[in-house]
Parts: sequence; C-alpha cells; structure tokens
Amino acid sequence: MSNYFRFLPKIDYQLKVANTTVSPTLLEITNITSRAIFRDTISRVIGNEGIAYYPYSIQDGDRPDSIAEYYYGDSKYAWVVLYSNDIIDPLHDWPKTQAEFEGYIIHKYGSVAAAQSQIAEYEGVITDKTVRFDGEVIDERVVKLDSTAYTSYTGTKRTVTAYEKEERENDDKRQIRLLRKSLLQSAQKELSRAFVET
Repeated sequence: MSNYFRFLPKIDYQLKVANTTVSPTLLEITNITSRAIFRDTISRVIGNEGIAYYPYSIQDGDRPDSIAEYYYGDSKYAWVVLYSNDIIDPLHDWPKTQAEFEGYIIHKYGSVAAAQSQIAEYEGVITDKTVRFDGEVIDERVVKLDSTAYTSYTGTKRTVTAYEKEERENDDKRQIRLLRKSLLQSAQKELSRAFVET
C-alpha cells in the first residue's frame, strides 16, 4: 500500500490555524483530487482495444496488495486495483473479512443476535429470479417499502434484518474490476505524464 500515493502529484497547501496568532504554514501534500485523471487516461490508453477491465470477485482475506501481486505480479500495483474501482478509503470501501464483519456487527449492534433480530428494511418482490431458456439469469427485482406500505402490499414481501442489510452491503463491495494486464505499463506511463502536467 506504500505505493498508493506515489504517482499522485504534490501541491503546496497553506495550513491556517483558526482563532490563533500562529503564522500559516506551507505544506507539500498529495493532490488526491488528481485521481479523476485516471479514467480519462485509461480511456486514451484503451483506444480501440475494447475491454479494459476484467471482473474480479474479492475472496475473504484478499487485500489490494495481494490481488495486485496475484494478477499483476507485483504488490506495488495495489494503487491500480484501488483506482480502477474508485476506492478512496480502503478501510471502509473494501469488503470486510468474515472475522472483521462479525466484529463490526458486534460493535455496532451489541451482538450478532441483536443484528439478526432488528428489522432494517421492508421489501416487496416485483419479479422473482428466473432463468431463461438460453441460460441467462434474470435477477429478482424488489422495491423498498416503508412499514405502512409493507402492511398493505399484496405481493410477496419480506423483512430484511440489520445483519442481512450489512451483509449485502459488504458483499456488494466484493465485485470489482481489474485493469487488463496488457494495459498496465502504457497506463502507468500515461498517468505519470498526466500527473506531471497537472
């Protein structure tokens, strides 16, 4: 993770302490707003090559550096994994391991049992999950309901516990995309050039 900010340009930032007579201090800091350049640069690098990213499902215990080591052959490309997925804060934007998730639930709700008994949302099912004749899976469609609408909803309906809601949100973070290996070197070169220009 030490390479995460390496390619970002530095800017001078004047730090002022409010309500004091302390003189402002000029600091050199990393310009994290330059992350926006990443997508534009990747678009230029791709050109007419088509697919730039491959889907990847994060497994329990995967980290950005371990995925970079596995896929790119070097953990220093963890920043590419994060940039490719607009992950700004790996502590909150990256999925928790099962052990971290359980600890989070206990800290937030007091116990797993409490989270499993607390209703967080109400859902009405619009269409069930189906598989077409050609094998294509069409996911279930649901609508969020408030407690009043839930009571009067005539279709299939269900409650979602706090535990289930938190688990869904954590699992949604597991689906990421990885920049194609063949684009890595040219993307890195373009990004270095783009960051120098900013």
